[in-house]
Amino acid sequence: MPFKEATFWYGTILFTTGIYFWIVGGDRVTIGIILTVIGLVMSVYAVIAEHYPSLPKVPAWVALLLITWVALGYDAYDRYRPAGPPSVRRVGIIVIILLACAVLFVLLKTRQRTAVEDEIATTKQETTAQIEHLTKQHEFEENRSHQIRDEALADLRAAKENAARPRIIPAINRADASWVRFITAYAEIALPPEPGKQPASRPQKARCEFLNCTDISYKIRVLNWDNGARGLDAGVIRTCLQLRIANNWWPIPDGVEELHVAPGESFRFWVFPKAAFENEQFKARVALGNLGIVHLWINGQEVTVSVG
Repeated sequence: MPFKEATFWYGTILFTTGIYFWIVGGDRVTIGIILTVIGLVMSVYAVIAEHYPSLPKVPAWVALLLITWVALGYDAYDRYRPAGPPSVRRVGIIVIILLACAVLFVLLKTRQRTAVEDEIATTKQETTAQIEHLTKQHEFEENRSHQIRDEALADLRAAKENAARPRIIPAINRADASWVRFITAYAEIALPPEPGKQPASRPQKARCEFLNCTDISYKIRVLNWDNGARGLDAGVIRTCLQLRIANNWWPIPDGVEELHVAPGESFRFWVFPKAAFENEQFKARVALGNLGIVHLWINGQEVTVSVG
């Protein structure tokens, strides 16, 4: 039962009990007046508290003080009034006990209601704090998403601006002898011609192999051959460049004048002796090394490389 409704019904019970004592009359009139006043006050308080919940609550010490005064008043009245029948005294004691029970009930309900209201207030505060926290977190995440979007748009604009600018390609380093590594040189002797065919115009050749040891591709040509002081007096055919692909040399059978050599790939050309050599003598001379210097044209630059 709600607190205000219980207070109203307790007040009604005390009020009607006081009216009954008025009707009976005699020594019970005084007790009837007290009960009537207390019951009326409790009922009126319950009605007012229902319609005006903002009214201040009655402190516990006021209720207890009221009970104490009533008990003291009745005790003084019982001591100094003429002796009456025992039934009147019993009725007075019962009334005081009922009044005390009513006041204690009101106090317990008030404390219970206060605890519930405090719990509701605490829950409301926690809920409000959580809502504020979630609101701030949502605002932070929204601001962060806007910031990320703005940064992405800024990066996109910067990328478009960079793409629109003319690209400056740095110049490749000047070609030199370090771009080409000599691998080996070996003699090659043409076989005797088959019947009815002409013999090879240059039956003795020295094949010279090289390697692109850079990280870039380059375009290469053979310019000329320089035998130096003790090198092989030989001539060179410019259209004899070949590229090594899958353990074979291409193009075949002769070669081309210009090649594009990728990083790590091998290429070769051949020279022929101007003087006459016996086949074994020519093989020995090529195996001896120090054949000479070849002049190459690499990416528009002349490069000299020692052979042998």
